[in-house]
Amino acid sequence: MTQDFEGNWWQKIQHFAPNDSVRQLAHHLEQLVQCGALHDVFDVILDHSDLLVAYPDDTSRQNAESICALMVNIGNELGHEPSAIFNRLTDLEDLGNQGPSAITTPSGGAVQIMTIHGAKGLQAPVVVVAGLFHAGKSDAALAARNNVLVTPQVIAGRINPWSSRERPKDGLWEFTKCIDHAQRQAERRREFYVALTRVKNHLILSGSPSRTAEIDSKTKKLMVRVKPSLKTMGGMLVDGLRSLSHQNQIVDSPWLLDGDDFASPLSSFTETMLELDPFELSNTSLLGIPSLGGINIYHGPQCFPNLQNKTPLQQWYAVEQRMIGLSDGHKTDKDVVPSVHQILRMPAHSLDSSFNNPRTHWLTEVRGWMPEPFHFFSTQGGESMKPKSLYPEATVFGTLMHRLIEIGLQNPASQNGPPVLDLPSAWVYDGEDKLDDYETIKRVMAEEGLGVDQSSDDMAQRTAKRLAELGRLIRTGLLGKYAAGGQHHGYVVEGLRTELPFYYVDKVNFSDLFRTGFSVNGPVPLSQISHVDVVFDGRADLVLALRDDNGNGFLQVVDLKTKGCRDEFNSDDSSRGSSLQRYEGELLDPHASTGAEATILEQHKLQLTLYSLALESIELQKPESKRRTVLPPSLLIGASGRIVQMTSEDYHESKKLFSKHVRWMAQLSAAPETVPEPLTVEDSSEDVLALCPFSKGDIRLGLSGDDILGNNEESDYDL
Repeated sequence: MTQDFEGNWWQKIQHFAPNDSVRQLAHHLEQLVQCGALHDVFDVILDHSDLLVAYPDDTSRQNAESICALMVNIGNELGHEPSAIFNRLTDLEDLGNQGPSAITTPSGGAVQIMTIHGAKGLQAPVVVVAGLFHAGKSDAALAARNNVLVTPQVIAGRINPWSSRERPKDGLWEFTKCIDHAQRQAERRREFYVALTRVKNHLILSGSPSRTAEIDSKTKKLMVRVKPSLKTMGGMLVDGLRSLSHQNQIVDSPWLLDGDDFASPLSSFTETMLELDPFELSNTSLLGIPSLGGINIYHGPQCFPNLQNKTPLQQWYAVEQRMIGLSDGHKTDKDVVPSVHQILRMPAHSLDSSFNNPRTHWLTEVRGWMPEPFHFFSTQGGESMKPKSLYPEATVFGTLMHRLIEIGLQNPASQNGPPVLDLPSAWVYDGEDKLDDYETIKRVMAEEGLGVDQSSDDMAQRTAKRLAELGRLIRTGLLGKYAAGGQHHGYVVEGLRTELPFYYVDKVNFSDLFRTGFSVNGPVPLSQISHVDVVFDGRADLVLALRDDNGNGFLQVVDLKTKGCRDEFNSDDSSRGSSLQRYEGELLDPHASTGAEATILEQHKLQLTLYSLALESIELQKPESKRRTVLPPSLLIGASGRIVQMTSEDYHESKKLFSKHVRWMAQLSAAPETVPEPLTVEDSSEDVLALCPFSKGDIRLGLSGDDILGNNEESDYDL
């Protein structure tokens, strides 16, 4: 290791590794470090190195687990930054004996012996309550010898002035003794309740009221003599079982005494011989409690099978034989890889963002990077470089415009009806044209907490004016003409539906995709992914129901985009405003006429394709005679009011890209180690580079070389 070698320490360890196993381990650790999986590094070292073999004692294992847990806690506090965790560990080391004390926990599966008071507030899967018929007797015997009794109410003493005679009778002493006896019984009952309620799964009660308990040779029943006792938990238990049987009127209950009558209250418990049938009680408790199936009673060690405990040498030999079998490559039925499937839920807007910039998505999903610019040197996070907007945030403004279309768009169903194919009532409602109506805009803005009537709020006034202007643009565009009942390009609208909910599942099948685990001998398949169900659940902005001159029915998705509708919009001169305000040719032409229109259609083609595929799946559920044909989807550009539609060729190609990209997303979700890291952001186009958060900020993590450091202007995109 002291020899010269070019590369980092991980590569140096691999180069000088004594064998292939150590080399594989070092290579895997290097990959984990590159992915930022700091805590996984220590887990892999403990699992696959010989550290715990060299230090096999329980204390060493606990120390290793404690340091890993400590680093996780520190990471949760400091953001899992390696240098920050290292500095905190160094500070703790410098404290020496003054540092926080270690907490030793018992090994898994160990038996904890605790007092009842010490067990308060705790629970365990299995609880054994021992000494039921003996705990409490010694306390009563000691109390009988005391000459002073102290209770919360009375303090009394008894004297014996003449040792040759009996003690003189004292009424105060007898009264105090009765109080003390009642309090001890109440305390014993509370302790018994605490002991019984510490269990999660199995409760074991241990103890016997007498030294002898034998099976009768004739009846094959267990004969147990029980004496009345209010001083022990066992006496309370037997008396309680008798009371439950009497309360639930169990005629054949073995817990009842001779002479117990259901029509009269129970008499005092007297010494008796219980005849218990262990087989019958194992099936039913005979207590009348439906939730209690049975009670297993064991009267001696002969009830249990002979269990042979393996010595430590035998255990180590068994481990050695198993390791030899694994090293020889022998496989058993237990080694069969199970087949599993997975569900991946995705929002519609993430399709195009992950397709246009797969590296950003990969870094977010695999390495866990936050998709935000990294500002380190500047105190304001780059916000000072951007001029303050005169309008609400892009997401709020988009919500306002979407809502205005939803309630202000005219529905031509009444004048163009009846439809050639039946439409639900939600598609043929009577909708009036209110795209620039002041009261409608006022209502829309009030839903987002913006008051138009407040004259001092200049932003609200500007926003209301801009919404009305955009509404008028949409009215003069193709959508407005369709909504007014006109026929264009051979189609007429029979009805429309705003905010159409959809649920679309794309089943992606895999034949040879495995989830693997690390091993020094190579990857080990843990499970095989048969398929991934990619689920999309959302709403489409607008769907038009159309018909042509031949009486055929169609559906078309129209998705609204408000990019370029805020500060960059120019109301007086569109040539000096947003690039999406400008168009070439006819206003009602549904095809892209400028580069800006083609670009925004390209940036959202997968989202539009998803909406159309969801419509196609809905139509496939109908009888063939009632199905409508789904036309290529389109965008409604708010800045110009134009509808820009995909061509049939582009829509067909976009379907192929959709299937390919969804498969890539499904594989990345199911087995991320099988998906290589995409190209760096700097190799992407300018449009992709501008949208990537890792290409912005003081430290641009998506770039390399000299381009990593330095500020660049951040653009504000309204999508």
